[in-house]
This record gives sequence, structure tokens and C-alpha cells, in this order.
Amino acid sequence: MKKYNIHYLYTVVFVLLFNIVTFAASDTISTRIDTFFCVQNGDSVILKNELDTTIYDFLWIRNRVITDTLSFRNIIILYKNDTIIRKAIPRDTISNYFVDTIFLTLHILPKLILDPPVIDCFNGTPLHLVSNSLYDSSYTSESISFFDLMNQALTNVPYNKSMNSYFIEVSNGDSIKVRLTYTTLQCPDIDTIFVIGTKFLPELNFHSDTVCFSDSTTIFNQSNFSQLLSSVDVIIEGINPNFTEKGDFKCFLDSNGINRRMFVTINQDGCIQSDTFDILNLRKPKGIFSFDKTCENERQVINNLSTSTSNFSVIVLDFYNKKDSFFAVNNSHTISDTIPDGMYPVFFRVTNSNGCSDTSSYTVIIDSVTYISFSGLELDYCENQDSSILMGSQTGGLFSGLFIKNTSPGMAEFKPLFDTTNLIIKYSYTNALGCKDSTSIAVSNIYPKPNLILSGLENTYCEKDSPSILTINQPLASNSFFSEFRNSMNINDTSGLLYKFNPIIPGNYTIVNMYIDQNGCFSEIQESTIVYPLPKINLDSLVILSPGNTILVNNTLPDEPGVSYEWSNSDIGSFTRIDQPGLYILRAINNITLCEISDTIQIKYDENIKEDLLNIRIYPNPTSDKINISLSNPKNGIKIFRFNGNQVSINGNSSFSTDVFGELVLDVINLEAGYYVLMIPSVGDFLILKI
Repeated sequence: MKKYNIHYLYTVVFVLLFNIVTFAASDTISTRIDTFFCVQNGDSVILKNELDTTIYDFLWIRNRVITDTLSFRNIIILYKNDTIIRKAIPRDTISNYFVDTIFLTLHILPKLILDPPVIDCFNGTPLHLVSNSLYDSSYTSESISFFDLMNQALTNVPYNKSMNSYFIEVSNGDSIKVRLTYTTLQCPDIDTIFVIGTKFLPELNFHSDTVCFSDSTTIFNQSNFSQLLSSVDVIIEGINPNFTEKGDFKCFLDSNGINRRMFVTINQDGCIQSDTFDILNLRKPKGIFSFDKTCENERQVINNLSTSTSNFSVIVLDFYNKKDSFFAVNNSHTISDTIPDGMYPVFFRVTNSNGCSDTSSYTVIIDSVTYISFSGLELDYCENQDSSILMGSQTGGLFSGLFIKNTSPGMAEFKPLFDTTNLIIKYSYTNALGCKDSTSIAVSNIYPKPNLILSGLENTYCEKDSPSILTINQPLASNSFFSEFRNSMNINDTSGLLYKFNPIIPGNYTIVNMYIDQNGCFSEIQESTIVYPLPKINLDSLVILSPGNTILVNNTLPDEPGVSYEWSNSDIGSFTRIDQPGLYILRAINNITLCEISDTIQIKYDENIKEDLLNIRIYPNPTSDKINISLSNPKNGIKIFRFNGNQVSINGNSSFSTDVFGELVLDVINLEAGYYVLMIPSVGDFLILKI
């Protein structure tokens, strides 16, 4: 800031004015006279008497002390504030004698030292005015006021003062006059006037319209500046060259939905303002679509390949006078109805949520279809039993579904392998255009085979075992058929739910049951068994034994391998030596098949000899509960046999003994009714019991 030293030099001669007093004498000690003098710092003041010097003599003293005489003249030079007593002494006795007390005050006028701000570009901050003027604030005050350049007073200029600084708010590019006024008590005001202000700084205000991509964006320049005095530079990233238009202008953003930074500088007469702004364009969709090959009996699938869309972008289409819409986030869309064969225009409009849209059109061809049918399929089948030859209406095409075997173009065999219901069989044919038609027929039922269970047949039998009654688990006797095979030869056929198997002849047997249920479905079950032969034994029926002799009794047939032999007298082998009469049993057991057979031989003495040897009584015979056996001597190892050779057990015992007197009582109440053989050791004969 340039400083200015303003000096105001005043040579002031103040004449002391007195009130004219009509009294003969005047004394102003009690009524002081205040006299003010405005001086520059270092100046002196001459105080002059206003009375006629030819009539009066004057005496100037300080504080009424005569010895402190200041002057005998009519004037006095003052250098500082003081209290002076002036005596005006008349030279004659007629005039009045005046004694005045004068309070002298020297007010030093301000020395102006100001540092006004330089007029520069507006920066938005208050202008800083520095006042370093020298003055005594006890009797001088400083004030500020403002005027426009036409000297019209401004009363609303905002400012603040801090210490010796004024902060004055001035608008952009404005200039005002500032008047600093110094008011000194009893002195005239001192004014200084100067101009402060700012050079105009451009006020930037740019904005752009919002357009969809592919349209030009308009940049609106509503800045506050002088186009005549200013230059404008605009840089938009991604765009060359730079712009120098001072008004509105257009630009093209070459990317879709982008945000670009615009750098602006306006220079008005050296005052430069710069700023950045964002400009953008709205994302504009690009509608791109493809179409799956479609036939007249199919729904057209439209593949959405559109770009620059969002989650809420909507696609509206017009196809065959049918309007439809879907969201662009879907990769594909299927028309809700089929369309006849032909060539059709399709129109699309893709609209983003920001309102930007794109339209496109395509031509779609819908191909024709060859419609087909087929024959040969029944409503009901039996699994693993029935089958059909299916014939399509075209020479070509394929059948599909369970149990289908395509045999030639347009023909197939249907052979169900398991039971099910509502089975769909489909026939499809694709013509030369690639269009496919298919038709379906439902098989209502594929019935299961009857689940056959043959009960009652043993895995093995022995020759001449008791017959077995076989049963099948089905309800229709007239639909059940049995066949019996021995060694692969059919030996019997019969119908019914029961079958009697009699293992008379050894061999390999197969029992077959074929059953037809109420649905006409049949099934067959076969069970196998083996009838093993009995061992081969043969004993003579009767041999006469001479007392005291021993005879050899044996099986008259050859021994068989794997067969064990056991005699009722506990001998093992196919022969035994006997020296006592009685009924002797030979048991033969096949150790592999466990089939067994027995035969008996009777050894007799002469009757007379037998009675002499033994005295035997058995009573009661027949009996139903107990039997008494009485011998002449005690015996051990008494046994009871059935006629088939099986030994009988009574209460867990199979061998019985008499007491010391030869007596034995047997409880046979639990034995089945029939004939039994009683064997007594050393008797050699069998005794027949009837129970």
C-alpha cells in the first residue's frame, strides 16, 4: 500500500472574546474563561489582549503569583496548556480594572497517516484500510463514511473496525469513496477523501442439459462477466480441441452414460476465475435381439442381447399384433402364444429408467410343421408278456418312452418289462424345415405278473416217504395248472390250487405251476426236489435155531457204499451171529441222504424148547395205559420198536430193565394206537403188543 502523509498547517491567532461587563471592575476568578486553541504538533499560540494598549497596561502571571510574571505586554506566546491570570490596569482612574482567569487549552490537530488498499481483483474478502493517523483520542475522534462516485452518501456499506484497521466489504468490481473525518473538540473537522474498490472478478456459472447418449450436450454459460473484456477457455476431458465460446455451446460426449470433468477459466482484464464442473449424458440402451428357430407349434424365444441397460430397463415388443413387455435383466423372453407359419416384422423399444430409449425392428420367419399320429398301442398290457408293433404316420420319426425299441424309421416295438400306470408313449417327427411335431398316447395299465409262491414241497425226499400237499397262493382254481416232471419227463398234469406229490420213485423232480390272473396276465413258477432211493437190504423171514447153536444172519443183498448197518442186538455191519431166538431188526442208513430202511428176521426155537427156557407173561395185551411184563429171571435192555424199525422212547428212556423179581411195568398211555414189537435180550423172538 502506498502511504500518504497529509499535513495541515494552521497558523491560528485566536482573539479572546470577553463579555462586556458594565461593572466598574471585573473579576473572572470565579467565572473562568475557557479558551481553546487548535495547533499542529510543536506550534505556539499568541494570545493578544483586546483592550486598548494606550489606556491599559497588562500583566500576565501564572497562578496569581505576582512574582511569576509572564509578560507586561499586551500579547503572550503560549506553548502548552496553562492557567493564566491577566490583569488589565487602567492608566487613569476612570477606567475599570480587569482581572481575568483564563484556562488555556491547546488541542493538537491530527496528523494523517493512511494506508488505503490498492484496487485489485475481487477476492471475496473485505478491503483492509489501515489508519495510522496520530491524534489525541481524549479530545479527537475518528469516523468513517462512504459515498458513491457521484458523491451520494452510502449508509449501508458493511464494515468492521479492529484496532487501527477498517475491514470494508465492497462488492465485486465496485468502487466507493471513503471519507475519514477527524473531529477535534473546539476545532474545525479535518476530512480526507479517497477511492477504494475492486476490479471485477468473473463469477462462473456453467451448467449443462441432460441428454441421452448420441445427442449433443448443450453447455449453458450463465456466468457474470464482460464478454467484451474477457477471454474464455473451456477444457472438457476426452474432447479435442478446447472451446473458447463466450456464450452457450454444444459438445458431444462420445461414450454412453459417462461423467466428464469440464475445466473453465475466464480472464477479464487480468482478473482470472477458474472452476470445474461435471457434465454427463444419460445411459442410452442399445436394443439387440436374436431369435431361436421357431415352428408354428412352438412359442417363439427371443434372446435379449441388449447393452447399456439397467435392472429396471423395460423392453416392449410388437409381434404379430401382440404387444408384450419384459425386464431387460432377463436374458430371454418367450412369447406367450404360438404363431402361425409365415414371415413377420417385430418391433422393439428398450427404455431405461432414466427415460432414454432405443428402437429396433427385425423380420422373423415361423416355419411350418408336419403333423403326425401313430397306431398300434393298446390301453392295457401285462409285463414281460404282451408287446406291440407301433407304426407312425410318416416314414421317419422316433418313438420314445419306457419299453420302446425303435426298429426302423417310423416303427418301434413296445414290450413292457415291469408294471406301471399311465405310461406316456411319444412319437416325434422332424420335417425338412427342422420343425418337429410329436404326439403321445397313454397306456393306462401295465399289469404285473402274478407273484406265485409254491408251498409244501421239501427240498429232498426219501423213497416211499409220505406224500406232500402243494399249494399255490392264488384265488382262481380254474386258472392254476400244475405239471410234474421226473428226470425232465412230464409224468402228470392237473389243474387246481392243490397238488399231491407222492415220492414213490427215486429221481429228480420239477413241479411247475402256471397261473393266469384276472387281468389275463400269467406267470410260472417251478420248484425242484430230489427223491433219494432207500438202501437195499433183505433178510430171510424165519430161521430155526437149535438150542446151544449159533447161526450167522446177514443182508442177502450186496453192501452199498456210504450205507451204515445196525442190528437191534447192537451189532454193527450187514451181518450178526445169533444164539437166541427172537425178532431181529436190521437198519440200513445212507450217510449222505439220511434215508433209512429196516427189515426183520425171526429166529425160533422149537415151541417146546422155548417154553422150557422161559416163562413169559405180558398182560393186559392189548392195553390202553399200562402193560405188565413178568419174566422168570431179571432182564436188562428191553426195547420197544415200531413195525418200521424206529425205536420207541417212553418218558425219555428207550431201554428198560425189570426188577430183581423179573417184573416190569411200562406206562404206554402216550403212545399212538397200533402194533409194536417188544424185544427181550436172550429171548431171540419178538413179542407183539397192541396198544
